[in-house]
Amino acid sequence: MNNKKETLWTKLLEGLAAIFGMFVGKYNWVAVGIVAIGVVLFYWLASKSNKPAIKPFLIAIAIFGGHFTWFLFSYFYSSNIIFDLLIITVGVLWIYFKPGLGPVIFLTIYESICVVLFLYLMIGANYETSQFAAQLLHIALRISAQV
Repeated sequence: MNNKKETLWTKLLEGLAAIFGMFVGKYNWVAVGIVAIGVVLFYWLASKSNKPAIKPFLIAIAIFGGHFTWFLFSYFYSSNIIFDLLIITVGVLWIYFKPGLGPVIFLTIYESICVVLFLYLMIGANYETSQFAAQLLHIALRISAQV
């Protein structure tokens, strides 16, 4: 019975994520596409692992992988995101090689700080700009990685 609830909850979250993605994507399909490619690629790569301890972390690895992919592409435009790129790289590698509570706490603290920062930056922002859509997408990714 518990698996049915988790499956229903997962399906609901996936549906909400798709709707949210379409909303954000209408502003910037390229950004959403890059993230989506990263999510699929990292999920596929992590699912090929022979480590059974990785299985509960597949979604988290995929989401962080999508975010990593976006930051990797963004790095070519601005080196200001090197800190984000480094933290996410360390976190994903830590989850992959030593799955457990440690990397989850590390990434949860980091992502929570980032969500608060992005929410602060969005105060008074014009919701019709691509910057607003990018911040909204980052908040969604950071929250979904914690769920």
